[in-house]
Amino acid sequence: MNWVRELLWFAGVGLAVVIALYLVPGGANRNRVDLNRPIEDVRAEFEEKRAQRSEKLDKIQSDGTLETLRSIGRAYRRHIAQVKAPPTEADFRELTAVWHGRRDDKPFVILWGVDLGAVAHPTGTLLAWESTPDAKGQRCVLMADAETAKLVPEAEFEALPRAK
Repeated sequence: MNWVRELLWFAGVGLAVVIALYLVPGGANRNRVDLNRPIEDVRAEFEEKRAQRSEKLDKIQSDGTLETLRSIGRAYRRHIAQVKAPPTEADFRELTAVWHGRRDDKPFVILWGVDLGAVAHPTGTLLAWESTPDAKGQRCVLMADAETAKLVPEAEFEALPRAK
């Protein structure tokens, strides 16, 4: 008789789980695939979600690259304030190994030895930038004020003066 009691317990628990699954909003239909739906609709929905994820990833990578450029600017300004001379690549040898773009994973092009106080138009002059443009033809750049980092189209990048 004990085995009958245990069998009833298992059946009762199983029944309770099945009922609970059907009572939860969405129930058993939440993971069901509609087989009558055209495959083109499924593909279109998949591609839309993929494009959204790609855009989010691009933004995260761009924001990370811009923040790294801003940290280069802070280090550049801090060096000038402490040493009273523009930095050289040798001054930041350890950091240049980790200063790279998040979008292309290549080292930045940084103009060393620039006296930031002597730059005529610091917000319109380049100090550092990504090695290569992204797929949309844009680059992350740091201006010679060593604070402004932004995304610029390739045509604008080519026209911007470099700090000297």
